[in-house]
Amino acid sequence: MVNFVGELDGPSVAMFIQRYLDTVSKRVYGGMTSSEDINDLLVKLANIKANDEVLDPTCGIGGTLLTIVRNNPQQRVYGQDINSVCIAITEMLLEINGSTNYHLFIGDTLANPYYIEDESLKKFDVVITEPPFVSQFEKGLNKNDKYDRYSFGTVPLKKADWGFIMNAINSSKELSGRAIVLLPTGALFRGGSENEIRQSILKKDLFEAIISLPGGLMPSTTVPTSILIFNHDKSIEQKNKTLFIKVPKESIVQMGKRTRLTDESIEKIITTTRNFKEIKNYSMIVSNDQISTKNMMVERYIKKTVYNFNNRKYYINLVDFYNGNTVALKDISKIDRGYNMVSKNENLEGKYWIMKISDMDSQNINYDKMSRGDVEERTKVDNYELQDGDIVMTVRGIFKLLMVKDVKDKTLINSNLVRLRVNPKLYNPNFLKLFLDSPIGRAQLDSFTVGTTVRQIPIKMLSEYQLPQLSLEEQEKVVRNYLQETNEIQSKINKLQNLKKKNNQELYKKMGLDGLYQVSGEEDNDL
Repeated sequence: MVNFVGELDGPSVAMFIQRYLDTVSKRVYGGMTSSEDINDLLVKLANIKANDEVLDPTCGIGGTLLTIVRNNPQQRVYGQDINSVCIAITEMLLEINGSTNYHLFIGDTLANPYYIEDESLKKFDVVITEPPFVSQFEKGLNKNDKYDRYSFGTVPLKKADWGFIMNAINSSKELSGRAIVLLPTGALFRGGSENEIRQSILKKDLFEAIISLPGGLMPSTTVPTSILIFNHDKSIEQKNKTLFIKVPKESIVQMGKRTRLTDESIEKIITTTRNFKEIKNYSMIVSNDQISTKNMMVERYIKKTVYNFNNRKYYINLVDFYNGNTVALKDISKIDRGYNMVSKNENLEGKYWIMKISDMDSQNINYDKMSRGDVEERTKVDNYELQDGDIVMTVRGIFKLLMVKDVKDKTLINSNLVRLRVNPKLYNPNFLKLFLDSPIGRAQLDSFTVGTTVRQIPIKMLSEYQLPQLSLEEQEKVVRNYLQETNEIQSKINKLQNLKKKNNQELYKKMGLDGLYQVSGEEDNDL
């Protein structure tokens, strides 16, 4: 084996090690690797020049730095990570690939950056970072960072995303630097102090582009992700504007167990970003004064996307809907994902009914084949138990929607379903159900969907689902009129069906067939 490795060149050894680490990253390294296509995209978006100094303040096992030095072994690159094993692996990979000008540090970037120059934070031409998706922010850093990196606002202690972003922005050169950050899309719409941070950064005109990626591209999560590009030196045509790009699901392919961007889709993203141009249904340039920092998701700005559901193709403009008078689902309803029932707890004598996707249709719950089971101790059953008036919707697999009625006691939903318990003082549950099943409602759900083989809707995304903000009186009137007209239509359909039945009977009688046949059950209801 030693002789075999010795016969390989540096890139071959690096590729072998990288693929090995990709395989075990979820299990051993906590997902501290990202796929080659993502690294390639981030580096190309950075448009790095030969003399640029580049920083990755959360370098993991060095995927981004490795992509850079493969293009230019002399590039001056810096990396820091809290994990010493990751830094050791990064150093090995850089050495194998002939890097001659790298600097690596071990430590918590947010609390203690080691890229210091003359007792000040070193500034870089380019900062590229893929921060950990679940990180907390150290108490006290907001006010006591000696490098004043968190100058745009207060970072929530339980969500460090904008701490990493502010670190990236303030670690780039003040007159010419750029920062490219890949983060969960939730960072673009969470409220509170994070919205205030977005407002401050937008006022400084630092947003250059926001790129929405399809779900499933990261090795360790299906969470939707977006790339944020910040620029201290925007061109005249970019001033006071931000480019939004929505990369469609058709831009990804399945390769083995991995989902990746096609080479053509990467090239299209790069070209669109560098040329700062609009492409119908793909990219849009928005004036900063037209951007709402309450929700900077790309889906709010890309117009007339094509959606397919109910065996039809819809051309839907969500942008104008989002720009209207809306309210978030989380503000009018409790949103609870179902109980994750393990097979060992299922039994015929179990205390609870466990409702699955197959146990519901658009009208009723079917208890005939429903499983029973028991839950683990200290389980908060109230979070999963159904009552009449709840709305149940699938968040995994095929779309189904049901307004619950005649529910049996101790019925729980499983983890592929979500329960919406609407506050009737704030919103009409029937109105909500009708909207969820409307073209605009379905399009929103579709835009939140991740996964290439199995459809999934992350609950955090669902919480920001937007609804028409009508008064309760208006909602009740809409529902009442709709149900009345639906009943009238159904009555007319029943009369026509009876007329059709009578007409058929007259035909058969004239054919001399009367008394020669009997009908079991109802006739065909199709008109």
